[in-house]
Amino acid sequence: MTNIKIDLYSDTSTAPTQAMREFMCRAEVGDEQKGEDPSVNALQDMVAEMLGKEAALFLPSGTMCNQISYAVHCRAGDLILVDRTAHPLISEAGGAAVLARATLYPIDGKNGMFTPEQMAEVMVPSTRYRPPFRLVCAEQTTNMPRYAQYAIWHTKKVL
Repeated sequence: MTNIKIDLYSDTSTAPTQAMREFMCRAEVGDEQKGEDPSVNALQDMVAEMLGKEAALFLPSGTMCNQISYAVHCRAGDLILVDRTAHPLISEAGGAAVLARATLYPIDGKNGMFTPEQMAEVMVPSTRYRPPFRLVCAEQTTNMPRYAQYAIWHTKKVL
């Protein structure tokens, strides 16, 4: 089996090469909303095959992926467990509350990651007074500590 390395850290940490730009300019395009964009269709088919699934859906941002997953998996009032530095809590403008009517419940992990023991401490059974935990959001990109360092550096540079 071929070992495929895919870096999903950030779409902002790289810049397209000239060859990439030329390829994009020559690409056949269509209305993605109507299922007529051959590039998007090919990508979805490729990912579905790679993952052994019937179909895949292209979503252009991690935020969109998060919000759709919350809306699909949660009901109004449900809790979503996240680290206190998680992107959905810090950088998604309260989308879970607005779009899925769910509440993000932050816990203190280390460098963006929490342990099963920490989860067990807070994920007590629901009662008529306490809503249920419906989802656990464990990020693949736990970059807030690094981002915080950048923000401090950037602020000093601007001032």
